[in-house]
This record gives sequence, C-alpha cells and structure tokens, in this order.
Amino acid sequence: GVECEGALRGTTDEQREGRAYTRALLEYDCAGSPTGAYEIRYGVFSDGDAVVDDHTAVTDYDLGGTRGTFVFDAGHRELDVGDAGPLSSVGRFVALGVEHILLGIDHVLFLAVLLLGARGLGSVIRLATAFTVAHSLTLALASIGWVNVPGAIVEPLIALSIAYVAVENILGGESRHRLAVVFGFGLL
Repeated sequence: GVECEGALRGTTDEQREGRAYTRALLEYDCAGSPTGAYEIRYGVFSDGDAVVDDHTAVTDYDLGGTRGTFVFDAGHRELDVGDAGPLSSVGRFVALGVEHILLGIDHVLFLAVLLLGARGLGSVIRLATAFTVAHSLTLALASIGWVNVPGAIVEPLIALSIAYVAVENILGGESRHRLAVVFGFGLL
C-alpha cells in the first residue's frame, strides 16, 4: 500500500534479429512489507495513457529476496510477488511460444509437413508437443537474453528442417528418431 521511489540506473540499446530493444535497469527504494508482498503495476498498457499496446516487457525482479522473471503485456499489467512463482512464469513463456508458433508461416508449414507423416493421433500429440515445448524454451531463453542467434543462420536452418521432414515423409514416413529430430528442430 506504499508507493516506492524509483530511479533509472542505466539503459542499453540492443539489436536482436534486426529489431531494436532497450534494456533498462530500474531500482526502487521500498520500505517493504511485513508479509514480504509487493505489487508492481506496469502502466505502459493502461487504458487512459497507453504509449503502445502491442509489446511485451520481460522483467527480471529481485524484491525482498524473492527473485524471478515476469512478462508484462496488455493482458498482464500487474505482478504480485508471492502470487506469481516460477510455474506461472513458465506458463506465460509457453503461451508466448504457442502464439509465436501459430503466427509464423514457417512454423505452421513445418508442423503441417510433420503431421502429414504422423502415424495416428498419439503421434500427432507427441510431435506437436515436442516441437512446441522446444520452441517455447528457445523463445523464453531468447526473451531473457541468454540466446541470440542471427536470423541469417536460423532462417535457412528452418527451411532445411521443413525440407528434411518432407523428404523423410516421402521416403517412408515417421522414423524412430523423429521425436528427437522434431525437438531439435523446435529449438531452431
């Protein structure tokens, strides 16, 4: 219930896959709470004075000894530390990964080719899950800055993965290593 005084300690501009990003270090002096609870409100998405409404802010926080990562977006404007544990952050990153996959034509094409060679519903579920989990993991790691591979390397590899699976389908369908191959391609 008490507002904290904040200070901007530094910013850096970064380029990832040809897009500009800004990293900001904010430090707040807070008296704290007897319960150790904090509420953070991200106002960039507020209805009245929103600057932009279609972006995400990946936030690493350390509040009263509680550390974590949270993704602010138009649907998630508040973080209650203590309520949002590691599993909620993982869930948000997986949701972002699924959205990323469904909006990319190369991802949809890869999954379509993959599913054409599947041998039943169980196979479809295993393959789609392996791809989604692997790709969500990479997206999460890229979002927090731990992985950064240039698009000039990744894009041709994605095209090759589509061609590989298509050829595998033509030559006989699903191989016994397909789940591992799909997971590896999902990391791309």
